[in-house]
Amino acid sequence: MGIKAIKLDTGVGDVRDCTQPHPHADYVLPSGACPACKATPWKIQGGEVTRGHDTYTAPARCVACGERVGALQVQVSTLFGLEEDERVLYGRCRVY
Repeated sequence: MGIKAIKLDTGVGDVRDCTQPHPHADYVLPSGACPACKATPWKIQGGEVTRGHDTYTAPARCVACGERVGALQVQVSTLFGLEEDERVLYGRCRVY
């Protein structure tokens, strides 16, 4: 499953594209500066993850000040949806 898009929904009608600086980074970089502490570059991390059909969603916090800044949404490539893809990838072998 590859990442299709990473977005930050600030909750005030503003959705920003985010980039991952490298594949193993534990933060992402949205455009602009933190509304709370004005940190630049602005680094955010997600909290407890919930998942939808093809999207992981988590509350987002600024790494510099710890303020909640919205919701982080990561859309991934999937064949049948996250739940079914994981069931097929990590489930027991099946013979048909």
